[in-house]
Amino acid sequence: MPAFQSAEQLLRDIGGKRERLIINYLFVNKHGRFDVLADLLEGDERFLHRMIAKSILVKRDEWLYLDDRILSFLERFLEVNEDIQNYEVDEKIGAIALNIRLFQEENAWKRKEVFLQKVKKAMSSLGRVVKRNVIDLGKQVQMDYKTEVNPKVKEIKISEHNNKAVKLRKLIEGIEDLLENRVFFQEANDEMLNRLSVELRYDYLRDAKVNLRELSQEIVGYLNRIQAMQAVHRKLQEVKRLKDLFELEKRSNVEALIQQQQGLFFAPRLFISTPPSLEFLRSDQGHAIISKVANKLRHRARQNSSKSGVMAKKALDTTAVKEARINYFKLQQEFFKGDTDLFQFLLAFPFETNGSLEDRVKIFCKMALMYEDRMFFTGITEVYESLRYGVILPRDPRKSKSERIENTNWLKA
Repeated sequence: MPAFQSAEQLLRDIGGKRERLIINYLFVNKHGRFDVLADLLEGDERFLHRMIAKSILVKRDEWLYLDDRILSFLERFLEVNEDIQNYEVDEKIGAIALNIRLFQEENAWKRKEVFLQKVKKAMSSLGRVVKRNVIDLGKQVQMDYKTEVNPKVKEIKISEHNNKAVKLRKLIEGIEDLLENRVFFQEANDEMLNRLSVELRYDYLRDAKVNLRELSQEIVGYLNRIQAMQAVHRKLQEVKRLKDLFELEKRSNVEALIQQQQGLFFAPRLFISTPPSLEFLRSDQGHAIISKVANKLRHRARQNSSKSGVMAKKALDTTAVKEARINYFKLQQEFFKGDTDLFQFLLAFPFETNGSLEDRVKIFCKMALMYEDRMFFTGITEVYESLRYGVILPRDPRKSKSERIENTNWLKA
């Protein structure tokens, strides 16, 4: 026997101040510990037991949840449910088709009006359900593509969303078929029915079809990217396998490729990070990591605030500071006049400020990147004070590669 015999009794038992407090807490947090909710009620545990007895709350171990019927009603009314309600669209289409058939078979007008009211009731909410499904489906596609780490799981989720989009498109076609039943609309001759038909066709279905078409193209693009990523991942796994077996150099041309890619000499180290999934962040382990990161941020903020006083004092110091400025254009002109390598040239160059070795190394890297097209990367490395550097010479189009390399023999003498 149901716990509530009327809508008045239901509203009375869930509309109180304390009931609203508990329902709102569980709706926002999805669940809550029994002792935490009791503290919200100032220790009144009997009140929670009464809500459990009336099937407003459900208790599992030490956790309390809203009853699925109340939770589903709130999610659907507020349109915050993440589930795609294709089954609801299918059921409404079936109800409309059934009542149209009963309307046409019935001869008594009073009974025909009953079936007509059921058709209008289903049509009045059908458009909103279709629109909400299209929006929720688009959000879930983007969410799973951006947050899911496992490529295979990501592909399965996106493919399932694609199946839902195809199903929803077929359901929209079924709705359009029902709206083409001119015999029914002429026999009903109802102004409200005609208005609902126009709103459903032009305010909901037309926009839903356009959005679904764009979403399908987006899904196809996502699936193609995922497959490309999986191909690269498989290739990297094969490379790692060969490397672990010490067969990479023997069974591939990796050495030749690396020698051709001179830019790798100056390339920074890549750090690839992937965002954690929302499911992980909602778990206890994810909550612990979030708390740890928050503590670090608070500690960093306190350090910055303590340094602000020191920085303010330094800002009051009006002593002029002479900034070393380097004219890279003139510097590279001087370099291309000679035949020495770039590193030795920079070591011997008389800068206005006696730059340290670290500063000269930074200038060396910056010039190699700025004038890469005018320089010749020999592939030879030398050592200066335990620092290994690449030998870079001015590019002379009149000399062959072997002649340019011969110019570096004096380095090995």
